[in-house]
Amino acid sequence: MEKKLRREFRVMDDLSRRAHALQMSSFLSHKQQEQDAFVFLIYNGCKQVREELEDRGHFENKEPQSRHFDLFWSLSCSDIPYGSLSSAQIVNHFPNTAVELGAKVGLMKNLKALDWFDRVDHKSFFPRAYCLHNPWEVQDFVSDFIFVEAKSVVFREWADPGTHPPSVVASAIVSCNRFLNKSLLNLDDLCAIRPDLAKKFPRSCTPRQSSLSGLPLDLTSIIDRIKSDVTQWDMDGNRNVWILKPGHGSRGRGIRVMNDLQSILRYSASRKSSVIAQKYVENPLLVEERKLDLRVWVLVTDWNPLTIWIYKDCYVRLCTEEHTLDNLDNLFAHLCNRCVQKKNGEKYDGGEDEENGCMWSSDTFSEYLEKHFGEGSWSQVWMRIRGIVVQTLHSVQDSVEGRRNCFEWFGFDFLVDSHLGVWILEANISPDTARCTEVLDTIVPAAVSDLFNVILSDSSDELRERRWELVFRGKVVKSEILRARMWAKKHRTAELRINRPYSIRDALLPVVGNAFYASVLSSSAADED
Repeated sequence: MEKKLRREFRVMDDLSRRAHALQMSSFLSHKQQEQDAFVFLIYNGCKQVREELEDRGHFENKEPQSRHFDLFWSLSCSDIPYGSLSSAQIVNHFPNTAVELGAKVGLMKNLKALDWFDRVDHKSFFPRAYCLHNPWEVQDFVSDFIFVEAKSVVFREWADPGTHPPSVVASAIVSCNRFLNKSLLNLDDLCAIRPDLAKKFPRSCTPRQSSLSGLPLDLTSIIDRIKSDVTQWDMDGNRNVWILKPGHGSRGRGIRVMNDLQSILRYSASRKSSVIAQKYVENPLLVEERKLDLRVWVLVTDWNPLTIWIYKDCYVRLCTEEHTLDNLDNLFAHLCNRCVQKKNGEKYDGGEDEENGCMWSSDTFSEYLEKHFGEGSWSQVWMRIRGIVVQTLHSVQDSVEGRRNCFEWFGFDFLVDSHLGVWILEANISPDTARCTEVLDTIVPAAVSDLFNVILSDSSDELRERRWELVFRGKVVKSEILRARMWAKKHRTAELRINRPYSIRDALLPVVGNAFYASVLSSSAADED
């Protein structure tokens, strides 16, 4: 049966190509172009791509609704007419990568599946995150928030004995043990370690005092257990800071940085669309006291076999203001996104200059790491980035709809912590190719040119000299295996909902109580950006 289907697909593919060739021949004759001309169509603009294709002598079809093209380039996959495409036509997006990988909700969902199917601990490279519009996840978030608060008390007390009253330390130890034993923490646990909240909100959940007996109350034991059981214990820090992101946003819009449970839940309640609460990396690598992240360009030319290219020249984005956790409202100290930083007026002036500005080339960053962390430090970071890219793309292989003659150019964002640990933050569809800084003016034209050498060239000798490096080419996976994995992922996700609440109200009332929940609803004002 499968062989018969493959034969039918080959026949249909051949007919599609012949029909496309006839249509293009008629179109080229009408446009008075050579019959072997390569026709491209750019929808919603991309200046650098247009310039590169024109420099190659290709012909642009400027009719946006036309179906006469060999290559279609757009900013979004929603602009591409997949249903009417010939198998010979090339497009720059796979049908659903924006949902499965480009959206923060999709990235989070797929990375979590690595733990289930590949025995890969995604928490070793992806700061844990929760979708606050999912009832079962908002409960888990509240519990995790209280755990980090309790853990912070434990570590502060261990570093500086006497910082907290003995009763607060004991309650913090109990909460840490309970969380590590897979129990949900609630507002009473938080009030026990935050006396200021205990005065504001009377106890409305199940009392916890009786749970003090039989649990180890010494700091050394609980710290050893935390370090053993919690992968992200170090990057958590002691300030309990979380970053709130719209589940489908971009360019830093709608992002907040908070460390107050009430404020976080209010913000989520004020949003009509999904909100992701992700643990903020509290120990970022700082350059001149400024936070930074890395933008790495990744190219996928096939999903089966999974074929991944990485551009060797990444770039570093720096904040315009010094990093501090004492002011979480100052996004110029916390978000490295250029769209955010360029709004910082005089402090961004000169930001296009690599030496004095807020963007470095990977060569400059490599020199900095080698100077301050020793030889081989950049290689260590780069190899870790490559590995995370492969794992991330593998996590969505079963979910993305593959198609011949498609490719996808991603912009992966990574954060490096003070110990040179690498954390993936997000994967962007249609990354920015504006030549608006000294660094981008150098690497963007070369990256675009080399991309088309990868997509359009058949010469392996030519590709060997390019900056796009083939870092992974997997084996062909049978379609039934990918389908089985996809349905297993859906089934496992559904299992997580069993015996869990089905509304935000039912999720929050048992863990925060009536008074706290009412305060969240009464103060949530529309905050759409």
